Amino acid sequence: MDSLKFLNEKHEIIIKNFDTEIERFLYEYTESDKFDDGWGLFREMQQDIIDYHNKFFDKIGDISTLNEWIYTYPNFMYFGLKGFLIGKHTVEDIEDLQDSMDRFHDVTIRTVEKLSVMLEKEISKAESKTSKKEENV
Repeated sequence: MDSLKFLNEKHEIIIKNFDTEIERFLYEYTESDKFDDGWGLFREMQQDIIDYHNKFFDKIGDISTLNEWIYTYPNFMYFGLKGFLIGKHTVEDIEDLQDSMDRFHDVTIRTVEKLSVMLEKEISKAESKTSKKEENV
């Protein structure tokens, strides 16, 4: 599996923590017989999201486009997992599914909040560097 591209170490830590929370639960959830290699299907979907995230990163031209890219992975994972689990649920596990969706929602929102704070700091640093360069000219 290809690895994600990160803006910096802080970005990597935030996303790896997000992945750990999602993967831990999803691995347990997909280990039942109803999933027929659910874990493998999840990993395929995750790789597609990683590929998109990395290709988007490669196209970034300047700091202003980071505001879109920085959120692609957690947001696409959230909606991908939601669709994945909805497609796999049964009538018997509808309550578990709703609990899972609530957990995924909370994890994703917390991750996006952390990324937002990190991005604000990065943009502030970049603007500060730009101001200093302009003062020196």
